[in-house]
Amino acid sequence: MISIVIPIHGRRELTEKVLIHYSSFKANIICVYSEENDKIIPSRMGLHTVKFANDSLIDKFNAGFHYAKQFNRPVAIVGSDDIISEDFFIYAEKRIENGIDCVGLLDCFMVNLPTKEVYYWGGYKDEQESYLGVVSREGESIGAGRVFSTNFLEKINYSPFTALYEDRPDWCMDESNLAQLARVGCTVENTYLAKHGFRYWNVKSGKEINPFDAFKIYPNFIDVSDYQFRFWEYFDSLKVELKEKPSKKWRI
Repeated sequence: MISIVIPIHGRRELTEKVLIHYSSFKANIICVYSEENDKIIPSRMGLHTVKFANDSLIDKFNAGFHYAKQFNRPVAIVGSDDIISEDFFIYAEKRIENGIDCVGLLDCFMVNLPTKEVYYWGGYKDEQESYLGVVSREGESIGAGRVFSTNFLEKINYSPFTALYEDRPDWCMDESNLAQLARVGCTVENTYLAKHGFRYWNVKSGKEINPFDAFKIYPNFIDVSDYQFRFWEYFDSLKVELKEKPSKKWRI
């Protein structure tokens, strides 16, 4: 049974649906909250909760990993707007059992909540600025959904996120744990969800640092409107009053 760390802050309706999704998993779900109002939803669902200030995202994310240490199992990080199918985490756990230290996803579906648009994003392709300068990020996994082994986490004291810039400590957080993996000589394996039939829906509410429209500049942003009803059917089924495990009809 893996642990999944989910930092939460605001966006109550979306967060509620995301947590309902993960609450059906056979996993330790750890919600890191900052405001008392944010604790209500995960507490009602019986999920693990950790309180930490929202002014340092690095420390807030790491706080969830520190809590997960007690379970001595692989740990994943997802955002409160990420809906990833359970079969990916089962796959990742098996890969880690075979010696991989980090398993990540290269692609995802992007959902624009206000307009109900759904697109497939095929992953990083172009050159972007990072702590190493302007480099190609092709082949780099998406930060959310990465699953880390206990072997790696023990080497870095369960703190996979570090500040790469003193003046902007929360910048390039995704790259910071890749740098940590490289520094301690750990193995990384990334895969495409399309290859296995996994599903990762990144739901944009319009209040994110990286909004939906920012991804439209990528040439591999493919319209899948013919299939978007499958997502909305599943998304609409995520209601608190549900007593049974949520439907899996959202698969494409």
